[in-house]
Amino acid sequence: MPAVDMRSRRRTLLETERRKDIVRAAEALILRRGFGRLTMDDLAREAQFSKATLYKYFRSKTEVVAAIFVNYFDRVRERLERIRERKIGHAAQLREFIRAVLEMHEESRNFSQALMVDEEFMKKMGVLLADERRVPAEDRKFVSMMKDRLGALSAILEEFLAEGVRRGAFRATNPALTVRMLSVSLSAFAHRQPWQPVEVGVEEATEFIHQFFMHGLAPPRGRRKGETR
Repeated sequence: MPAVDMRSRRRTLLETERRKDIVRAAEALILRRGFGRLTMDDLAREAQFSKATLYKYFRSKTEVVAAIFVNYFDRVRERLERIRERKIGHAAQLREFIRAVLEMHEESRNFSQALMVDEEFMKKMGVLLADERRVPAEDRKFVSMMKDRLGALSAILEEFLAEGVRRGAFRATNPALTVRMLSVSLSAFAHRQPWQPVEVGVEEATEFIHQFFMHGLAPPRGRRKGETR
């Protein structure tokens, strides 16, 4: 490999690692102090970088939080794609989809709760989702990124459901509406409110949601085909 290519590769790897270090530092600070009290000065100290180096990678704390969400959604997508490659049949794949999302919600529970109780972050999200035209371009970019990533996840699940219908594993249904209902169900289990006394583990929630959706998705009796994938 030419020396120029080697230097370029090392530089890219270094920049990737620095971005990861900054993101990890931001997660730690948000867990300890919340999004509202996060400052770029504190972040530079936590990551042990100069402010000049920090601003080379992120221009604001909103961009840093966006990077955290990008990383999360990309990891979810990778797990769903790996499940799609397994030869276990559509019903079993649906169960694994549900378990994977619930497990990742559980892994990030503390961070999610830190954001949900942070007044500044929730106010920002409320304004953005209400009317994107009223906010700065940087914040609109954040919401656009969120929608793109969520759209990519929905597309994977919608294609999965459509294929299941074609193969006779599921009854004909509206994939987009089914994915929306599944998303709401997963969110309800992952983000239990204080006034909701029932809390269950990942396995119990997985089985409940899977059985609930399979009751509606199962093809009419006598028409079921063999599931290969």
